[in-house]
Amino acid sequence: DTLSPSLMSGFDQGAHMIELFNALPPDIFVPGNHEFDFGPEVYLKRMSEAKFPVLAANLRDGNGSVLPHHRDSLIIERSGIKIGFVGATLDNTPNVSNSEPYRFSETQASVAAQSKALRAQGADIVVAVVHADKPTGQRLLASRVVDIVLSGHNHDLNINFDGKAAQ
Repeated sequence: DTLSPSLMSGFDQGAHMIELFNALPPDIFVPGNHEFDFGPEVYLKRMSEAKFPVLAANLRDGNGSVLPHHRDSLIIERSGIKIGFVGATLDNTPNVSNSEPYRFSETQASVAAQSKALRAQGADIVVAVVHADKPTGQRLLASRVVDIVLSGHNHDLNINFDGKAAQ
């Protein structure tokens, strides 16, 4: 929920946020449901302006193809550890934002498939960065398809660690 909602986004449709993120780029970016508040054309324009990786394994165009400037996952190496990241956005975005004609597949299946691929590519740790509700994050954690779940959309702090995986 970076591009919207905010007072400034009403004036520039989130351009100020991309400018800020380009100045201090995150390692990855995962869209939330409010990224689509201004429609698919503005969303694609903003993501094309981004100088950082946009991950969304469960987001496709109307034909089922990966959107321009998007990836499903990536591996970043830090201190000799290969960290795989898979991103997913809110499954029900079409019900709460202006995202037509994009398709949003189920988060659990999308993350599981990408996690398997990341591990096959040598990832030591797999992190799911998802814009999802708490039950979805908890299901991901319980399934053990990833080691860490970082989720948004909840609007509150929730930390779970069972000695093997963290959410």
